[in-house]
Amino acid sequence: MMRTFILISVICYSFALRVGAQNARVDALGGAGIVDDIAGVIGAPADINAYSGIAQATAYTGSFGPFIALNNYNAFSYGILGNTQTVAGSFYGDAASFINANLFPVNNSLQALPVFMIPHILLGGRITPDVEFGVDLYFEMSHTADRDDSVSVIITDSRAGYYHPGINLNANITAGDIAISPVLGFGIPFIHGYTDYVNKTINSSTAIDVYSLAAFFLNSGVEFDFALGAVRCILGGLYQLELYQFAYQLNRQSSSEVEAAAHQNHLGVATAGLLGELGDNLAFIVQYDFELDFDRAVSELQVSGTTTETVESDITHTHTLAVGLEKGLDRLWIFDMIRARAGANVGLSGLIERIDETASGGQTYTAESRTIHPVAFSNIIPTIGLGFAIKKFQFDIVTRLAAWQGFTSGPPIVEGTATIDFGGTVETAQTGRTDSKQENLDEIDINEEAQKLAEEEKRKARKEARRKKREARQKRREERRLKERAEAQRKAREKAQQEKLKAEKEAEAQAAKEKAAKERQAKDKVEREQKQPEVKEKAGKAKREAPASVKEEKQPAPEAKASAAQEKKQEKATPQDPLGGPDDEQEESLFDDIDIDF
Repeated sequence: MMRTFILISVICYSFALRVGAQNARVDALGGAGIVDDIAGVIGAPADINAYSGIAQATAYTGSFGPFIALNNYNAFSYGILGNTQTVAGSFYGDAASFINANLFPVNNSLQALPVFMIPHILLGGRITPDVEFGVDLYFEMSHTADRDDSVSVIITDSRAGYYHPGINLNANITAGDIAISPVLGFGIPFIHGYTDYVNKTINSSTAIDVYSLAAFFLNSGVEFDFALGAVRCILGGLYQLELYQFAYQLNRQSSSEVEAAAHQNHLGVATAGLLGELGDNLAFIVQYDFELDFDRAVSELQVSGTTTETVESDITHTHTLAVGLEKGLDRLWIFDMIRARAGANVGLSGLIERIDETASGGQTYTAESRTIHPVAFSNIIPTIGLGFAIKKFQFDIVTRLAAWQGFTSGPPIVEGTATIDFGGTVETAQTGRTDSKQENLDEIDINEEAQKLAEEEKRKARKEARRKKREARQKRREERRLKERAEAQRKAREKAQQEKLKAEKEAEAQAAKEKAAKERQAKDKVEREQKQPEVKEKAGKAKREAPASVKEEKQPAPEAKASAAQEKKQEKATPQDPLGGPDDEQEESLFDDIDIDF
């Protein structure tokens, strides 16, 4: 397979170098670039992942066209892209004009477009079923050389060119029913050249050198592809920035340097399109583009002490509408499939020019001029085309009806594209024809049934992929929920453990307090019990040592006791006090009868 791929690539590349351009199918559909086609890898290298074992070359009348060869190995894709240019602004044209004016003023031998095309290296792959990537590595260049020794005493040797190394990164991301395709790239365009004049008579030489002072290229954009009912809708935007400035030196031994204008070119494009089917195997494409190109050039000129700065600004706005129809016809004559195409491209454009001059130094002044050109039709191009498929080979042609110069001469074929497909990624029949009409019909039925089965398998595969994706999302959500639940349970256990430890510590502290209180009470009781005999002993000792007079006073004589008893009897016979209580003397006699012994 690899040898076949390399062989086909070499054949198609040689064909493209001889006859060359973009893509006959796309141009036959009015130039609607949103159609699904292998030419999409020119601006979106991630599209390489949709093709395998395919090579294509395109040719215009007398000019070169793009060459594409793609293949893949498992999830990795690779290929080459030749005869195309990345910069859509003004760098290439300005570079060729500057070099020709200073080095080749007679024959203007350097072309305004790259003619020696080192093929772009395309790499791609699938990270997941929904994420693809693509990389475009390139080194675009154009150069020329001229040697003039027609004058015997002067030999002129000139060599020059412009070069542009860079990279473009692209991704195709599918999110549900929406496909997103962002792109980002940058490059460093520059020029280099010289002319040597050798005078053999006086044995002297002079030189002129041209080169770049500053250069930068930025390419960015994004495209959204989604379903709108039964129709696909495409919305996208593109922005490109070019910064560059050229200079030349009259003699290498001197320091004289002449700087050209410093350029800033901003290009913005907004795109909207629809793709769908109008009937059985009849597809339609509609695309609208709004393009805004802003070019600004700043230059300085010093004359007699006066420095004049000139700023030239051009704003070009363009509206383009492309429409196309494509009808597939199976099994006509010797071909497995024929596709009839028709389209039109209509453009409106306007231009605003502005020049500002500011002088300082010897003379001081400011001048401004502004020119607004009316909006007009820039192009009206109707096209028709045909595509022929047989086995692995497909050939497409397109003609522009506006270039038809006469009925008898017929329309000119202005573009052709040849495609060789070994991977089955181009929609062609896979079986050959036979001499038997019945066998041919049987093969048609088999092919149709195989196509239906293939479509059904693809549909099932897409459905299964979506189901697995949903299950994976649900599984991730369930794992996340389980993880969160386990984390919550762990935190709850930690909190309960902390609270338990806290309660145990508090209980231990309370028990320690109670134990200390009991110990203090027991100690106090022991101390009291130890002190009680001593107190009793002291009380007994004090009683024993009391004076005898005190004891006698408290122990009245028997005669006194008898007298007191007699008085008591008399008190009982004595009437009560009118207030209801005994007399004072009676109260005293009652207390006198009490014998207190200490």
